[in-house]
Amino acid sequence: MAVLLCPLLLVAGCRSEYFPRTVKADPGAVRELRNVGTVLEETSFEIPWDGLTTVYEVLIVDAGSSDTPKALGKAVEVLRKSGWEVRTDRLPEWVELTSAKWGNTSVSMQGIDDYQYDELFYPQVGTAIKDARARAGTGALMVLEAYRSDE
Repeated sequence: MAVLLCPLLLVAGCRSEYFPRTVKADPGAVRELRNVGTVLEETSFEIPWDGLTTVYEVLIVDAGSSDTPKALGKAVEVLRKSGWEVRTDRLPEWVELTSAKWGNTSVSMQGIDDYQYDELFYPQVGTAIKDARARAGTGALMVLEAYRSDE
């Protein structure tokens, strides 16, 4: 009996870094996010933690609105029509939505001027923001960050 229990206890006691996993937003969810406006730039970054790597898809979008609150409001309405639900509402600055259709996928949306990231670790995000600003018209730009949480 002890011989049978020993391997079970060893497996149960293993930490998650021994079985690394990567999670990212479903490509279909990211396609839906592109419907909120004109995507000027896209990039991604990864955050590893305790054997789980979460990939964050970053889209910089011009929703065709004159200011950030209007752009965010428009984006929320477009996504609600596709079944997304508001999880955290800090409008007019920030909003987070989830979609039951896409599992544990969430999107965080905010104006480009309020978006914070670590430029040392994620320089590609800074490059995408700089390039998007150079290509932008007169509309307010938003940053959409899509990710999937651990199941």
